[in-house]
Amino acid sequence: MALSLSYPSPFGGDAFTYFIVGEVRENRYYGNATIGVYGFLNADARHAMANFISVPITIDSGDWIKDATIEQIYTLLKATPEFASATDV
Repeated sequence: MALSLSYPSPFGGDAFTYFIVGEVRENRYYGNATIGVYGFLNADARHAMANFISVPITIDSGDWIKDATIEQIYTLLKATPEFASATDV
């Protein structure tokens, strides 16, 4: 699974267009989670294991699903302002 979105590079140059879930830190005390979304220039860069940027997204406790599946995590990401216009690839 991956998401497609044009995300401006924080370094200038080409935008990042291919995003995967890289890590999930679930905070059981507060009931929320931070998802580390890894952004690549494109799918070829991801498959070549090129460098990536990490975009941290916090999912609030009211929205987070304890022990969420990867499909649920991608759905939660698409509900955030940062990834609202992303499409599945």
